[in-house]
Amino acid sequence: MTRRAIAEGECGPGDRLPSGSMPLWAAALFPALIWAVLVVVIAVALRRAGVGVGGAIPGWAAASLGFGGVTLVGGQASVVRANRYVSPA
Repeated sequence: MTRRAIAEGECGPGDRLPSGSMPLWAAALFPALIWAVLVVVIAVALRRAGVGVGGAIPGWAAASLGFGGVTLVGGQASVVRANRYVSPA
């Protein structure tokens, strides 16, 4: 299946080509960098709050990391899916 065939509507819903607009490594690296920044910000906040090594992690920190992780995984899946296929129209 060629891009011309897609543009002319000669393909079915499963006959799509990768768009190549964003490489897979970039789609994985960008959310990983956001996650790393979130972890560093929370670690600095915990250190400033006086939570030492081996101390109990406050609920807000665990909730922030969990929410951030789930959000980034969903966003990454959306980006990879959106960049994987060319729309047939």
